[in-house]
Amino acid sequence: MSFRTTAILFGLVFVLGIGLLIYSFSEDDNTPTKEQLLATLVGAKTEEIDTVELEKGSTRLVFKRKDKDTWMIVEPVNAKAETGSIDRLVESVLKVRATTYPELSSNPAVHGLDSPSLRITLRSGDKSDTLNVGNVTIGGSKAVGFVTTSTRKRPMAVARTELEPLFKESKSGAAGDLAKWANDYRVKQVFAVDTRTGGDDVTAIKLTSKGKELALAKSAGGVWQFTNPAGWGDAAATGELSSTNPSAITGVKALLNTVVNLQASTADDFIDKPADLKEYGLNADSPDLLRVELKDKAGVTEVAFIGKKQDAPAAPATPGGPVPPVPPAKFYVKLEGSNNVVRVNPPPTMDGLVAAIANPDPLRDRDLVKDSDKNRFDAIDITVGGQVTKLRKSGGQFGGWKLYGGPNDPQDANPEVVRKLLDLVTHSNVVKDFPATNDANFTPAETRAEIKLWADGIKPNADPKADPKAEPKVEGPPLVLQFGKKDAEGIFVRRTLPSGVKSDVRLPEKAKIGGGAPPPPPPQFGAPPPPPSMAEDVDVIASVAKSRLDFLDTSLKGFSQFQANKLTIQNGASLTEIVKEKADVTSLGEAKWKYVKPDPQKDRPADSGTASDLLTMLSTETVVRFVSEAPSDADLAKWGLDPKSPKLKVTVGLDVGPPPIAGTPPDKDKEKDKERVYYFGNETDDKQFVYARQDGKTAVFTVRKLTAEKFATADLRDKTVVRFDRAKAKKLTVRGWKEKSGFEVELVFEKKDGTWVVVKSPGKYDVDAGKVDKFLDAINGLRAKAFIAGPLKPEYKLVPEANGLEVKLELDGAPGIVLFVGAPTDADASYFVQTSTLPANENVITVLSDVFKLYKDNSGAFAK
Repeated sequence: MSFRTTAILFGLVFVLGIGLLIYSFSEDDNTPTKEQLLATLVGAKTEEIDTVELEKGSTRLVFKRKDKDTWMIVEPVNAKAETGSIDRLVESVLKVRATTYPELSSNPAVHGLDSPSLRITLRSGDKSDTLNVGNVTIGGSKAVGFVTTSTRKRPMAVARTELEPLFKESKSGAAGDLAKWANDYRVKQVFAVDTRTGGDDVTAIKLTSKGKELALAKSAGGVWQFTNPAGWGDAAATGELSSTNPSAITGVKALLNTVVNLQASTADDFIDKPADLKEYGLNADSPDLLRVELKDKAGVTEVAFIGKKQDAPAAPATPGGPVPPVPPAKFYVKLEGSNNVVRVNPPPTMDGLVAAIANPDPLRDRDLVKDSDKNRFDAIDITVGGQVTKLRKSGGQFGGWKLYGGPNDPQDANPEVVRKLLDLVTHSNVVKDFPATNDANFTPAETRAEIKLWADGIKPNADPKADPKAEPKVEGPPLVLQFGKKDAEGIFVRRTLPSGVKSDVRLPEKAKIGGGAPPPPPPQFGAPPPPPSMAEDVDVIASVAKSRLDFLDTSLKGFSQFQANKLTIQNGASLTEIVKEKADVTSLGEAKWKYVKPDPQKDRPADSGTASDLLTMLSTETVVRFVSEAPSDADLAKWGLDPKSPKLKVTVGLDVGPPPIAGTPPDKDKEKDKERVYYFGNETDDKQFVYARQDGKTAVFTVRKLTAEKFATADLRDKTVVRFDRAKAKKLTVRGWKEKSGFEVELVFEKKDGTWVVVKSPGKYDVDAGKVDKFLDAINGLRAKAFIAGPLKPEYKLVPEANGLEVKLELDGAPGIVLFVGAPTDADASYFVQTSTLPANENVITVLSDVFKLYKDNSGAFAK
């Protein structure tokens, strides 16, 4: 071949190579970066995908959608799948889009796509598409996976984050090596109940072990009840935790939590197609096999078998370091109809399951009456000794209780006694045990009390003409509690539900009640929260076996002491009466009272402080206990309460406001409310209280003995015995100190030019005018500690010759005042004092020694 021909051929090859090279660099890779890669399923929604197939070589994993919320693994095993995990996988694969990748090659082998290690096929009815995944990289936001699809054969890069639901861990390599497989998608829970509800979706549970069965079902009202053992009634929703046995199950909540929380912790806990169930204690003839059956609110029933524990795991090796705790051994569990076994982590109460089947007693409801009914009760009948007490509530949940059927009814009932009764019967876990039914425990002779309780039994009366005082009509059957025989273990109680179902229980003789916050009062702006109630030991029989007298309202018809304008005390034949003086509208301070009776005291001032103290005591007086609701005349005489000859009668007159405007009728209710009358009688046998009654109430009751004593011994004389205008004081003479000086000392001070000077003294006396003023301040407003009856006695030592101190005060334009300060008394706490400001027959008093002690002991008390 000629050189020329060779050169031409070489040039053609060179040009062709250059062209191919240019073509290879300019080829459009058609990477669809804005399109979904699964073109056949564009627009399909996650919930429309019904099948997911994963392939690794010849191994297949297939998921089938059972319903909207349930995926099942159908190959290679038949098991429930975690719906959330499958939905996330589907959602992610449907949205996969290509991304740019500078090093992307068109050669599938470069990216592991010549034989993809993982294939994902999504099906929706007759439509499907497949995503082939080769290698994946790491590197945060730059990490990618290399894919092809059924319709796009050229390699593409996608963000790894869009493939992440497929992988177990964040590593680089072949997608098939990193992919999750069957056990990773399986539901870890044994039962398909939502654990977030704590088993609230369960409507029935049955446990069988060692030939015994425990079965519970939820009623339409949401109350758990025993179906086996039959006739056991309600089960406790929650029980009291045991401090000595943490595995004990004492309530249905704990039972359900133990069962519904059975679950595997890792994918390795699933054992597929076990060869021999006996190895796991799950063989049908195993004596220790525990069968658990759950039924949910949709009516779906699941059964699981709990076998033996796996062998305890070996302690992890930690040379030279502390030995970590060994994890607890797991239990083997198998769902009925499944071909696999699951190792589950045991809850703390796992061992309590078998114990609960052997002895379900701790699961029994120990509430005598449900606390939730407490505020619904609006009618109560209590029968004790053949006498019925009727209590009815008016005004809804926060209404008050009233008594019906008695001589003065309807009348307010004692709310505290009703509250304590309801607190007792509705207190949680008050039942001690469940004895066998025995009518002999509830014969008339053994029955201590019968209580009937109606929940929402009173219906509103729509008749506008109905008598508001008529007893409300009660509808429907009540809940009945009979408190019967008492033995060494407690009190037998028979409970009859409104449905007619009866059960016998036993309560302790004393029950600890309270210890929590009381029901909230009606909303009231600015009202403080109610204080918590204190737990107390309550005598059960004493709390329920109560008569009408126990339920009478202990509050008396009260009054405000500021409303009182007259106080009359009739103590046998002695009569004392004081009235409040009309005050000037501009006057401030204590109200002023004056005598009306007895005649010798008439128009003299009465002691306002004593009157105020007595009225305060009386206005807040309450009943200790009721003795009789309708006493006879003989009873009143026996108790010293005969109104014709009262032992002690106290009457308080009340200001009922201004008189009616001329031409308007008088307010009869105001006229009836013009006074309060109290009678105090004899002491009770225990000498602690006295019998009493109040006009307007027929009942006789007892009150504190102190109240009666205060009124029986009340001295209403004005205890302020010295009053004068300090500006009018002009001369002070003090004489005494004979015992101290050996002779009588007389000091005379006169006020000159607004200050005190000495006009007479036994020698030079440098007076301190401020000390004279302080002395006068001390005696102005001088109050008697006590009035001393009878004639003067030598032991009073009032005159200077007997070591007394004579004080004479001359006033400008007013009668002078003379005081004689005598001997100490009351263990030196007081002095005898005689004053010219009182009548001659009652002018000796005692005063606190602090007033005069400084001056009586030392004639120099006025000196500088």
